[in-house]
Amino acid sequence: MRYMTSEEIWNNFLEILSTRIATVSFNTWFKDTKLVNIKNGKLIIQVPMTFHKKFLNDNYYELIEEIINSITGTNYDLEFYRSLFGYVQQEPVLFNKSIR
Repeated sequence: MRYMTSEEIWNNFLEILSTRIATVSFNTWFKDTKLVNIKNGKLIIQVPMTFHKKFLNDNYYELIEEIINSITGTNYDLEFYRSLFGYVQQEPVLFNKSIR
């Protein structure tokens, strides 16, 4: 498998996801998300609002993990950060399926 940038991974993820969930759900929960970094076995995902963090963890964690694994061949933990004026807020919310 060739090296992919974070942007390429996230664009592939969004493309696949858009075929697996309702359009209104995709637009509500994923349209304004961005994969900002991959480090130490974690995907750092920027979300537009605080409530996206909990909602994505509670309702989409497994699906995100499944699709990302199919693209990268790797299992990652997910960290959601809220975007604040175009910058990623420093306080992460880490969701790991071992604590689910």
